[in-house]
Amino acid sequence: MIDWTLLAWPVNAWVLVAFAAALAIMTALRRRVRLLAWLGGRASALWAIGFALAATVALGLVPQSRSAAGSWWQHLISSWPFVLVWVWLAVSLGLATIYGTIARVAASGEHGNGRRRLRTTVFVLNHLGLLLALVAATLGSADMERLRMAVGQSRLGAEPQSVAWDANGYGRELDIAIELVDFKINENQQADVRTPRKFKAEVKITALSPHAPSISEQTVEVNRPASMHGWKVYLIGYEAELGEDTRYCEFELVRDPWLPWVYAGIGMMLAGAMGLFVLATPKKEKQ
Repeated sequence: MIDWTLLAWPVNAWVLVAFAAALAIMTALRRRVRLLAWLGGRASALWAIGFALAATVALGLVPQSRSAAGSWWQHLISSWPFVLVWVWLAVSLGLATIYGTIARVAASGEHGNGRRRLRTTVFVLNHLGLLLALVAATLGSADMERLRMAVGQSRLGAEPQSVAWDANGYGRELDIAIELVDFKINENQQADVRTPRKFKAEVKITALSPHAPSISEQTVEVNRPASMHGWKVYLIGYEAELGEDTRYCEFELVRDPWLPWVYAGIGMMLAGAMGLFVLATPKKEKQ
């Protein structure tokens, strides 16, 4: 089994450097080693994508265990078969991006025109964007933090809270403090039954940095988090039996420092898709 927490920063950064160096070496040796040429080809990519899809389907069908006990298929994400499939996919995608870019740049140099250069740009955006999103999501998973915090209502005398708790029950002092200013519920009235339709918390988030302290007043709703210093603050619970008179609200705090790179990769793929649309548009015939 793979312990993904061992890949936390800066280890994942060194893994990324090693991966880039390995791709460069394999590219230099591709004409001497037939396996390296095959890894960057269409057949390798199709096989890797097929195995990755099968692993993803299995991940959704097979119940995964949260304890250390159980077989490897009950810890699929941490199993060597799953990891090797994703390494294969990343290597195949990386080599295909490099090989294809080299071939297209060479062709553009010999018979260069605007449309051919656009095809090269679209190819790079699609392949490099997918590679960036895949690698950033994989290596960044070790740096993702998911904590919980219960914050009492300030009107009841509760102080701002800066300690959050992980899944193992360990408390941690954060670089932000959250104050629960107010809590409101919108309800649906059906006959004599009133059910919550929407609830929201008015919070004041204070950055505790001694060099640049700042305060932000925000509204947190379900699936509409507040943001501060890289943290996403989600409202996940309150004392349902007390309604708006709840003494506290429960928040989930999530921080994923690699997420902007994932978004950048997705943005590159969207730009590549727009380029494909432009290329698919037939040129107007000259009159």
